[in-house]
Amino acid sequence: MLLSDCCDVLYATELNCVFIKWKRYCEGDEYRRPLLHAADILRQHDGCNIVMDIRESTGFSDDDTAWLHEIFSVAALNFGCRHFFFIRNCSSADTRWLDDQTALLQRSFSVHCCEGFDDIKLILLSDPMQY
Repeated sequence: MLLSDCCDVLYATELNCVFIKWKRYCEGDEYRRPLLHAADILRQHDGCNIVMDIRESTGFSDDDTAWLHEIFSVAALNFGCRHFFFIRNCSSADTRWLDDQTALLQRSFSVHCCEGFDDIKLILLSDPMQY
């Protein structure tokens, strides 16, 4: 578990997911350190997926988006991750940054934008490869 002023990272046993909750905008090492911790969790749990709560986030820098795609997502894929979930506010006006993230991630993962854990549970339960 990693708890900081910008991000919390923990393993959600019941969903076999690493849960990443962004609390504010951050970039560079502040952005990458939590994701490296998440990659370590993925490595320890076979078939673990990613849930990223971005309801309090305002986006990610272009450099961090590239790093997510080139470094983090490659590691996640190598550790057996198949699903990438974003928990977001449906009323958010500017989601272009999320659209960019999603487009890159959809090359390797099944990407889902959800409103909460109930949506995630339904998707995972419908995946015959998940359990």
